[in-house]
Amino acid sequence: MKSPAPLSPTSWFFLLKPFIGALPNTLVLTFGLMALATPQPTYADPVTVTTGRIAIDVEGDWFDLGGSTFSIRSTSGTGQHIPKSFDGLCFPCSPGEMVALGFQTDGGHQPAGFGPATFGGVSYPELFYQVEFNVEAEGHPFPAANQSLHISQPFVFDGSIRAFADSGFSTQVFSTLLHGRGHAGTLFVFDPISDVYFPEEGQIVYVFDTAQPVPEPTTMILLGSGLCGIAVRRWKTRRRATRSPTPVHPIATIDASPPAAQ
Repeated sequence: MKSPAPLSPTSWFFLLKPFIGALPNTLVLTFGLMALATPQPTYADPVTVTTGRIAIDVEGDWFDLGGSTFSIRSTSGTGQHIPKSFDGLCFPCSPGEMVALGFQTDGGHQPAGFGPATFGGVSYPELFYQVEFNVEAEGHPFPAANQSLHISQPFVFDGSIRAFADSGFSTQVFSTLLHGRGHAGTLFVFDPISDVYFPEEGQIVYVFDTAQPVPEPTTMILLGSGLCGIAVRRWKTRRRATRSPTPVHPIATIDASPPAAQ
């Protein structure tokens, strides 16, 4: 029996032509599906914290931050502590000594527990957080009260949060910059024997205030231009009203005709 002749290169080309034509579309579809299957982090513009608090607690730090379009909460009682430094917190504190309740994380994003969040229009039942917080509080001299007292100071806050889908921090869901302001407060216990004050072994709470709207630069320019225009118009009106009218003198008419004959 005679064996079939091998296919020529031209015959192979015509046989594989349909598959070769579909190859680019197949590759595009494959990479597209891979991209959709890979979780992508969601980045957002800086957001303003207008509600909630941060608690530096002996049993574990936690936070509950919210704004007009988001809420991010770390569950309390987990024992998770945010690495921090209190540059202005005295221990113990004497009357007249400067005290400030601000704190900073120790550089970089630090693990900060887990909890639910709503961000970018999506709600998540549980996410794991890494944070970088910086709180600057307005320090003042410690008063001489001779009794335990509560200290409250205004603060300015900025920081960032990264949220992950797993405790190993391998799949980032979103990250955002934060800023806000509010009042920090804690209780200082008075020791009458040594006449000094010790921070209570409880918590320092940073409560956020509703932010006041800040006019945009364009709005400020338009407002300033309008006020300048009104001022110039009033100045011109006042000047025109107070200007004395110029007296008008009648022009004498000289009769040059010869006198009439008598």
